[in-house]
Amino acid sequence: DPVVGGDAKEKIALRRAIAMAFPRNETIAAIRRGQAVPVNYVIPEGVAGHNPAFKGSVKYDPAAANALLDRFGYKVGADGLRTLPDGKPLSIEMATGTSGIDKQWNEYWQKAFDSLKIKLTFKYGKWNELDKANRQGKLQMWGVAWSADYTDGENFMQLLYGKNAAQDTALASPLNTLRYHSRAFDTRFEQAIHEPDENVRSRLLAEAENIAMNDVPAIPLYHDRSVLLTSPRVMNLRPNPLDLMDLGTVWFNHKQVPAQ
Repeated sequence: DPVVGGDAKEKIALRRAIAMAFPRNETIAAIRRGQAVPVNYVIPEGVAGHNPAFKGSVKYDPAAANALLDRFGYKVGADGLRTLPDGKPLSIEMATGTSGIDKQWNEYWQKAFDSLKIKLTFKYGKWNELDKANRQGKLQMWGVAWSADYTDGENFMQLLYGKNAAQDTALASPLNTLRYHSRAFDTRFEQAIHEPDENVRSRLLAEAENIAMNDVPAIPLYHDRSVLLTSPRVMNLRPNPLDLMDLGTVWFNHKQVPAQ
């Protein structure tokens, strides 16, 4: 995408600033009712490849986010809104549904963009319509979630693997609809999926995650906290760990295709 995509330093700075301006903790308390854990990483606890020492490169700090935009040439114009480094107007469009909970999320996103002095517009639509547009590369920014299929970091990292990118793969349902490409990430991911040593595999996945999070192709927001209620008469119940591994993210499109 010409505005939010790519690996140029100013593009990474823009995505990082947006991530720094979004109040994860507030949304978890108000919208998720506290039933989620804020994260700056992708691979959750209990999954091979999770790095407990990894804190992420993004922290909530609107003041620092504005300073970052200033540094990389996103100047505030006479209308009080920021421009692109080349002086052209800066505007970002976020796809969203129309439900009550969507409206709650949108209020927080609007607040975040207002704090950055960046114009934000919303593209409204039904889930199936937006999902199709996302796969076709016609959305600029969109919130999605992912539930684990198996307890290995590969299941999450595959969403960022270059060869799984939409329009670059023959997959009927492309996994990497962000269209994120990083040679450094792909190299470690490929080494990891063929590595029999679990410790080495985990290290490679953690390194891949660190590379991706520095590029900020997406904004990890939270992992869901599952609550299981049972009767005292139910015995020997063991929760399925896969039910506990959900990730909520906001994705940036790195290779936007014009709408037809």
